[in-house]
Amino acid sequence: MAQRFPQAELVPVYLDNPSRVVPKSSFLIVPLICTARFGAPLISDPSEDRDQFLVRARTALMALANPRQSPKAVLPVTT
Repeated sequence: MAQRFPQAELVPVYLDNPSRVVPKSSFLIVPLICTARFGAPLISDPSEDRDQFLVRARTALMALANPRQSPKAVLPVTT
């Protein structure tokens, strides 16, 4: 998607406790606490191949999973 639409902003989002909000085999959303952490948009680099981009995207998601390691890249939103 990043290669096909280079103008689109791809924002990494990490959901904490998604299984509590949408339990297995349930069609209804349960209104419990879930945290969504949004990272900085990933900008497509034309010189970067697919695997390099995926490594960079995974690194951005892992940073959001542990906000104590990189507090500048995390914007917590609690619903």
